[in-house]
Amino acid sequence: ALYRLQREDEAVARATQGLSDARLKLAQAESERNKKAIQIESAKAATSHSDAPDAQRHFEEVVLPGLNSELEMLQKQEQQTRAELVEAEQQLRDERTKLDALNDSLDRYNNALEEIGRK
Repeated sequence: ALYRLQREDEAVARATQGLSDARLKLAQAESERNKKAIQIESAKAATSHSDAPDAQRHFEEVVLPGLNSELEMLQKQEQQTRAELVEAEQQLRDERTKLDALNDSLDRYNNALEEIGRK
């Protein structure tokens, strides 16, 4: 029983680390998406203030679609990372539930042994 408790405690620690990693990965994904959105807005602003009409057309036809594509890819990565975070949260909840059940069993065993010792 103690070996099982130790293994489950280790599983909770791994799940906790996995959740921490997923949160960090999500923060990084959000940051990258925000940077790309700012880059797009800055490029739009710079191009709209340009005196060269060809520069604006080139930006809208060539540069902007590429930037939007990159932003879309970052948004998909962020969504995937959010799903991984939800999965990591569920994994931690599951492992904690198992650990709590083992602790409850050990408490019952301990109480039973105490009762036997008193008789």
